[in-house]
Amino acid sequence: MKKTSILFFTLLFTTSVISCNSKAYQPPINNVKTYNQPISNVQTTPIPQTKSTVAPIISSTKSKNTETNIKTETINTNLENITPNIDNTINDTNTNQIQEKESLTEIEIAHKYAPIIFQETNKESQSPSWDFITAFDFDNDLQANNNEESLKNKRFNLPSVVYYAVVETGTHYFIVYSFYHALDWSKYSSLIPFNWHENDMENIQIVVRKKTEKLPEEFIILSAQAHLDTEVSVPQKTKITSNKQKLSKEPVRLLSTDVRYEGTHCGVYVETGGHGIYNMNSNKDKFAQLEPPKLKEGLMLTPISLTRKTPDFYQDDKYHFEYQLRPIYNSLWSYYKNNENIGDGKLVDGYFDYKDEIVEHKKIPRFFDSDRMSGPGKYDSGIIPFAFSFTLSSDDLGVIFFNPAKKYAESLKIDEPWSRIYTYNPYLD
Repeated sequence: MKKTSILFFTLLFTTSVISCNSKAYQPPINNVKTYNQPISNVQTTPIPQTKSTVAPIISSTKSKNTETNIKTETINTNLENITPNIDNTINDTNTNQIQEKESLTEIEIAHKYAPIIFQETNKESQSPSWDFITAFDFDNDLQANNNEESLKNKRFNLPSVVYYAVVETGTHYFIVYSFYHALDWSKYSSLIPFNWHENDMENIQIVVRKKTEKLPEEFIILSAQAHLDTEVSVPQKTKITSNKQKLSKEPVRLLSTDVRYEGTHCGVYVETGGHGIYNMNSNKDKFAQLEPPKLKEGLMLTPISLTRKTPDFYQDDKYHFEYQLRPIYNSLWSYYKNNENIGDGKLVDGYFDYKDEIVEHKKIPRFFDSDRMSGPGKYDSGIIPFAFSFTLSSDDLGVIFFNPAKKYAESLKIDEPWSRIYTYNPYLD
């Protein structure tokens, strides 16, 4: 009788503790609100700076949690005809404010140079939703090997999201933007081995020269990842030339957010199905028109303005969406540092080690966990930004993300001041 009573109360106590301590996953998208205030009013928390003798231009008061209070657009996967739900709220803040400030926050830098994305679709083969750039937790959990099923059953809307990371030297900003798709697919049968794979992420990096006494702040390099290779492009007027790394023959095209004028946003083209990313000028044949640019079939995605002004030119165009920027630091990097959501049946899986003269990291996540084979004996897939480089060879893996100043200096001929000393790089800790 005593044993039975003890067992009963033990079970009751254990159940109560589990009930009190368990927390349901709350995806960030549920907390997003319409942005209606200037950036100066957004609450921030300090980010620790890496040691350096050079003072960073990125404000020391910028937030790691830089998911600003803005409304992101979603695609309803039940609709074959995609219609953006654009918030037409107008804020009177001058849209040139960001470019006029001497010192920029991390999120301001990411927004100022965020790409204009031309995402190709193929309605004859699959729903456009299969090519939509979204969040890796669009289905409200951090389990990646069910994302193909979540996409296909059309139970979830797809938030329009791009992930970003900013690092800084005394002379340049290096900004990574990562595009996630739930499925890498082909017009050929999914029964063909390794033809499709669950979870797809590919990346770009933009290099920006800081303002000096003689030179303006300026976009100077685009590195765009397409499967196993990376295309490196520069604007027309540049002092950067090929060395170990060959440059694209086509120059980068810079656009404003309404794509009618030259601005700070590079145009990139993302192919349907496989989602390789390219300099848009390398794929002119995919565009129905170039002034202003518009795909023969596909979507255009622009970053949500921090001042909340919707580009009027495309305000009523059903192919235009706005995307929200989310920090890699608060998601994928946080999971790695805290050993969370890593391993079979979780969000990320597969590992690699990174080491150079300034940093060493062990067992860094490389892929998303998946249950569809993407290669011989390989289930996990999608290139997490930590593995981003010019190639996917083991000696090159990750260097563009962790130490881009070194990689570009060794790979290109750069006829302008170039520092390798980081004034801000939280990914070295």
